[in-house]
Amino acid sequence: MATTTQRGTLEAATGGAGAEVVGGIGAVVLSIVGLANVVPELMVSIAGIVIGAAFVLEGAVIAAEYSRLLSTADASAQRSSEVGGLTIEMLAGLVGIVLGVLSIIGIDPPVLMACSAIVFGSALVLSSGAIARLNDFKTQATPAGAALPPAQTVVQEAMAAAAGAQVFTGLAAIVLGILALVNISPPTLTLVALLAVGATILLRGSAIGSRSFSMLKWE
Repeated sequence: MATTTQRGTLEAATGGAGAEVVGGIGAVVLSIVGLANVVPELMVSIAGIVIGAAFVLEGAVIAAEYSRLLSTADASAQRSSEVGGLTIEMLAGLVGIVLGVLSIIGIDPPVLMACSAIVFGSALVLSSGAIARLNDFKTQATPAGAALPPAQTVVQEAMAAAAGAQVFTGLAAIVLGILALVNISPPTLTLVALLAVGATILLRGSAIGSRSFSMLKWE
C-alpha cells in the first residue's frame, strides 16, 4: 500500500496530468482553427502559450512521479540526468509562453512562433529519455517475481509508446520550425508543428494520468 505522502503525490500527479491533457486538447483545437484560416496569426500565438503552460505542468507532473519513485528506490545515481530533462521541459514552456505573449502584442509573430516550434520540438527530443527512464523505474520498483496488474501493464506500454512518439514529433517540429524561419509558408507550417506537439502532449498526459490513477487503485 502507498503511504499517505505517496498517495498525495499520486493524486497531485493525476490532477496535473488531467490539466496537461486539457492543454493538449486546447492546443490541437486552436491549431486546427488556425489551419482553417480563422485568424491564424492569433491562433498560433495562443496555441504557443497553451503549449508552453502544458510543458510547465508536464515537467511538474513528471517531477512528482520521480519524487514518488525516488522515495521508494535507490535511484540517486540517475537523479541528475532526470532533473536535467525536467528542467529543459519547464524552461521550454516558459520560453514558449514569453514568445507567445510577444507575438500577440505584434513583435514579429512569424519569426517568434517559428522559434517556439523549434524550442518545443527540441524539448520533446531532449526530455524523451526522462519519460523512458520513468517507465524503467516503475518496472525496477516492482518486487522480483511479482506481476503487474493488467491495467498497469497496458499503461506502461502506453508510456513507452508516448516516449517514442515524442522523439519523432520533436524532430518534425524542429524541421517545420526551420522551414517557417526561412519563410516557407510560416503560419501554416508553424500551426502544423504546434498541432503535432499538442497531440503529443495529449497522448503523454493521458498515459501519465492513467498510470497515476492505476497506481492509486492498485497500491
